[in-house]
This record gives sequence, structure tokens and C-alpha cells, in this order.
Amino acid sequence: AARFNNPANVAVDNANNIFVADYDNNLVRKIDPAGNVSTVFSNPNFVNPFGIAAGGGGIVYVETDQNDTGTRNSTSGTVWRINTNTSTGTVVARNLGRPRGIALLADGSKLVLSDVNHHTISLLSIAAGTVAVLAGTPDTKGFANGTGGAALFNRPYGVKLDNAGNIIVADANNNAIRKVTMAGVVTTIAGNGTPGFQDSSASSALFQAPQ
Repeated sequence: AARFNNPANVAVDNANNIFVADYDNNLVRKIDPAGNVSTVFSNPNFVNPFGIAAGGGGIVYVETDQNDTGTRNSTSGTVWRINTNTSTGTVVARNLGRPRGIALLADGSKLVLSDVNHHTISLLSIAAGTVAVLAGTPDTKGFANGTGGAALFNRPYGVKLDNAGNIIVADANNNAIRKVTMAGVVTTIAGNGTPGFQDSSASSALFQAPQ
């Protein structure tokens, strides 16, 4: 009986609640383990949510393509900290570009941002609201392993953290799955840059624009 309008992304908390970035409804929705859907955040300045990451205690972090000030262009993009228990939200940082993938570090201090426009993987300090590029060179696309700015991405999209705290990246236009350590060391897990569909060993496997 529930309805959504372009649910762009989801995040799951420790209680198995699913939080949904309901893009064209400009809402954050919650699906509880029984399948009940509720709206947990709405704000006139909260427009086009996409990236979403769940913390503890009902806290979620959500990226909106439009700034909370109403600006929308290639450099706009705001990350919000939302308390879904009280339906309140505050801005962590704005003018972030398009971090299509976001993930919360285990200690809760920073968010990983993958920017499809600027081809970087960055860390956003939640307390300070500052962004530091971890890997990739801003506005330079390519396909190269290396450390920090020596590594190159091409529209890095979704990100997840593995059990060791490394960042796993769906590098869409490179048709590859990459790994980034907290020291900024980038390696390729699977895919070789060639688009296609092939099961094989890591370097021979082929993907088509993984997101």
C-alpha cells in the first residue's frame, strides 16, 4: 500500500530498519522490519536526496543534490545529519558536488564521499564540516592505481566499507571495482576498464558501468 517516487538509495541500521532516499518526493522514508513505511524527515529546503548512510540511534546522513539554500548546479550538494526519531535535520556541509555514494566510518567521525562529477574519494569531518580528498585528483578522470592524487577514477559511484575498514568503490565509467585504504592507497579488485559481462578471475572479469 506504500508508494515512493524514484527511491534512489537505501541504508540499513543495526535494527534492520531501511531508510530510503525518496528522491522525487524530497523525503527520507523508513521501512521497519515488518514492512511498515513512514516519513521520518521532510523540509522545504531538503530537495532531491540521493546518497544515504545510517548511523546509530536513529541518525542518518543524507546527501541532497540541491543545497539547503536553494542553489542547484554542478558544485551544489549538501550533506544533512538527520535524527529520524525527532524528524529534525542539520546541515553538515554544503557545495560538495555530487557525492553519489556516502558511507559512515566505524567510529562515526567521518563520512566517505564518492564524487561522480569531480572523480574523487574524500572524507568529510562531521564535527568540522571540512572535506579532505583521500584519493583521486579533482576534476581529472582516468584509470590508475596508486596513492592519493596518483590514483584516478572515472565517475566513482557507490561506496561501502569492508570489515577491515577499507572503502570498496563501484568505479562506474572504469567498469571496475576498486579498493581504497584509509592511507589513500588505491587498488583494483576486479575489472580492467573494458565494459562487458564476463565471469573470471579478478583482472579478466568484466563489468558494465557498476553503480
